[in-house]
Amino acid sequence: MSRSRALVFVAVSVLCAAVLFASNASAGKVDLMPKTNHSALTLTTDDTFGFQVLPGKPLEVDMVGPGQLKITVRLNDRKKRASYNGRIEILRGNKRIKRSNLKLFRSRVGAYKEEKGLNPSMPKVFKVKVPKGLQTYKVNLRAARGISMTIRLDYDSDADQSAAKPEDDLALVPLVPPGGGGDIPLVPLAPPEPAEETKPPEEVKPEPKVEPKVEPKVEPVSETPKPEPETPRPEPGETSTVAELQPAGEGEAGEGETRVVETHVEQPPSVDTKAAWSGPYVSVGLKFGQISPLQSIGGTTYTGSLDLRYVLPFLGGHLSTGVEVGFHQYRMTISSQSLESTLTVIPIAVQLYYNIPLGFFLEPFVCAGADVFITMAESVDTNDPDRPAGSGTGAVFGGHVAAGIEIELGPGNIMAEVRAGFSKGDLDAISNVNVAGLSTTVGYRFLF
Repeated sequence: MSRSRALVFVAVSVLCAAVLFASNASAGKVDLMPKTNHSALTLTTDDTFGFQVLPGKPLEVDMVGPGQLKITVRLNDRKKRASYNGRIEILRGNKRIKRSNLKLFRSRVGAYKEEKGLNPSMPKVFKVKVPKGLQTYKVNLRAARGISMTIRLDYDSDADQSAAKPEDDLALVPLVPPGGGGDIPLVPLAPPEPAEETKPPEEVKPEPKVEPKVEPKVEPVSETPKPEPETPRPEPGETSTVAELQPAGEGEAGEGETRVVETHVEQPPSVDTKAAWSGPYVSVGLKFGQISPLQSIGGTTYTGSLDLRYVLPFLGGHLSTGVEVGFHQYRMTISSQSLESTLTVIPIAVQLYYNIPLGFFLEPFVCAGADVFITMAESVDTNDPDRPAGSGTGAVFGGHVAAGIEIELGPGNIMAEVRAGFSKGDLDAISNVNVAGLSTTVGYRFLF
């Protein structure tokens, strides 16, 4: 019985220790500011921001550990490529702790508020464990000309970060005594430590009676007092410390006492309202090729179409929808009725495209859509070609599936597509005719 009680006691102790460790291990969010100068870019989709890093201009940041650092990176380019390539290097001090080759696909829904012409990639996250003490991290990018990187820093730590604050640019501030006179020697920002050692004369004072205490006075000078120099204003994102010397009897500080005033400029700028998503582009495509009927109503003929698409904010921007209008003609002969007919078909399609991201220079896609076929038929009698046998206009409904590839070239993409379609309906004097068919087309799609 005593042994079982001992096991229960050990288990309870271990559980309490685990709960205590978990409560102490909870870390708080720390706002980090780089030591180097970088632009802050904000995404229009979710209002997240990052610091832009160019090749050869690394980002440096100080932090106090222990803690967990999360680095979210995106590659950017002015051109709309299928994917962007680069290499990231992360250093702690002079020691490289991470090097990785990046091959990130372009984000179809991402855009920057400050740089609308810059196209971001999908994000990639690196997690770094920060050891105890003051640490300096450097993030460097190696990439081709025109490629940049956006870095977002998220740091969780309960350590005191005061040692990681940027150094003040104002080292000494000239002061002028009240009533004019010569310049007082420059006062350092932080008073010397310890402050008590600077006043030894006050401790050795004779006890006999002395004349009333005479405070040192500054004799007025006929010269015009010199105005106080203006204190430089801190740049955005910097912390400035200004030392002020106040004479006895004025303000809260005593004679010779230094008061430190800190001012903080908030960075990065906060966004009050969330911007609505705006698609990265629309596209207009022109396609030409051949179409063959799936029934014996005519031979292979030429076809063409105009394709208009818009990217949807789903699945990383690889999904798009659009409308397409085409044109083709069939010529057929009905021997039993001695008729020759010309069937003009204008298909109007509403379709959905999905581009499969492979990361190569080519990008395959699949498509499905619904069609309305506007048909115009004209027939002549083969025995009397000068006399028209009849004409009519109608509409039938159907659908199609397609697959193809796109290759980026210039301001858009070259594309090749194979499509199979079907239709259901009766035309004038013709029943159960499939006016869609099997088509093979090539074309070019302009991106805007």
